[in-house]
Amino acid sequence: MASDAGTGTLAHALQLVLEIVETEVVGGSPPGVARLASQLGLHESQVSRILKDLQALEIVERDEPTRGFLAGPRYFRLAAAGLDPGLTERARPALRALAARFGAPALLAVRSHDLALTIGAELPRGVLRLASSAWWRSCWCTGAGRALLLDHSAEALHELFQGEAFDEGGPEAARDLADLAARIADDAEQGIVVAESEFEHAVIEVAAPVRDAAGAIRAAVAVAIPLPGADRVRDELIAAVREAAVQLGDWHG
Repeated sequence: MASDAGTGTLAHALQLVLEIVETEVVGGSPPGVARLASQLGLHESQVSRILKDLQALEIVERDEPTRGFLAGPRYFRLAAAGLDPGLTERARPALRALAARFGAPALLAVRSHDLALTIGAELPRGVLRLASSAWWRSCWCTGAGRALLLDHSAEALHELFQGEAFDEGGPEAARDLADLAARIADDAEQGIVVAESEFEHAVIEVAAPVRDAAGAIRAAVAVAIPLPGADRVRDELIAAVREAAVQLGDWHG
């Protein structure tokens, strides 16, 4: 009986995680305990207990404005674990150095279909955690996402983003597929992405692709820094991000 009960709890936990993740993917509001219980046919007290355990493991986290639940940072780390084993550990010193040097979050991201999935992050002193939105972001309106798409042709971009509304992101984000393709073509010539107010207002994100021994893009390194004061370190930041990506590109996977 104990085994059956444990199996049932695990199944319910997986159902809850999937429901939360699927809601986030389609852009729905974060579901709360009552909504999740109703959708899955469970008691609210049971859902509350399981969510508490999942929060402790950082598989889910509470969205404070809505009091609903979102996928947590450990969910993304687990989801990405099989994509590039060992790369996160290799990247940690470089990310830490970037975060300390520029006083801004430094990220390592991989692509999952049309999303940029953060698999490593180092934060400057005084920043305790990344916002949940920074762990899972649309490729088309982020620096890291665009860096992951630098080898995509216009046809490949159309296949990936057909039907995309292009209604998210910051005030300077691309608003249609032609605009996105043009930006990526320009980025590819430079080998680096500088995205200004494209994901968040008044934030500049500099990102560069990490290539494997065969030249394929495996990941992206990015630093996001507030625009006030960013101009004075812009060239330095671009050079540093480019160098970090090249160093990580020595990894053979």
